[in-house]
Amino acid sequence: MSTYQYHPARQRSLSPASTRAPSINFPLPLSSPSPPYSSRSSFSTSTPLSGLSPRSRRASIAAVLSLFALLSLAFGRSYQQSPSTTARDGTPRASSFRPIDSTDPSKTLTQYLDSHFGSPTLPQNEQPFIWLTMADALWAREAGTQTLHAFVQQLNSERRAKYGSSVRETRLVVLCLDEECVDIVGKYKDEYGRAAGGYAYGGFIWSRPEKVSSTSFVSFAKVLTDRSTF
Repeated sequence: MSTYQYHPARQRSLSPASTRAPSINFPLPLSSPSPPYSSRSSFSTSTPLSGLSPRSRRASIAAVLSLFALLSLAFGRSYQQSPSTTARDGTPRASSFRPIDSTDPSKTLTQYLDSHFGSPTLPQNEQPFIWLTMADALWAREAGTQTLHAFVQQLNSERRAKYGSSVRETRLVVLCLDEECVDIVGKYKDEYGRAAGGYAYGGFIWSRPEKVSSTSFVSFAKVLTDRSTF
């Protein structure tokens, strides 16, 4: 710190008639003191990347972003893409299977089940339980088999959560009594809200008796004794 000194002797030598006022100089600081609180943050903001060189830091960030992109793509495909509505051999989940050259449907019920659920000779743990029911267009709507379809979806979801993904699931197969029923069931959604479609076999339209009764249904289902049906 520098100072300007006061000299009384020099001041006494001034003439009494002088109009100039005596000057007194006081010590002046060389620089302004620092404020009591710094404007910069006093705590450390170090991160796991702080010890890396700039080049290594950029490479690490790029790798993390690439990983997030791959995960987003994988999950997006699995949840946004609608599942296939046909079996491996092209058999649709919902079809009337209108006869081609005869009065018989183009695909029998046993052939339909084989296409979608595999051969009945497979081990039982590799086959689903098959829930058979009949419906016309009126019963296939919200208050009928659509509600039953949602119940089966929820049942499968709860069983997977409790017993794991290898648990035997249940599949609802609707034997439609008219073609409008086939169209309605074919628009059912799965447990994720995707338009997967329900299983609707319309071949029964061409082979059913004129008067449908519980007795005729039981006799029709007897051909499926080699499957877990109810």
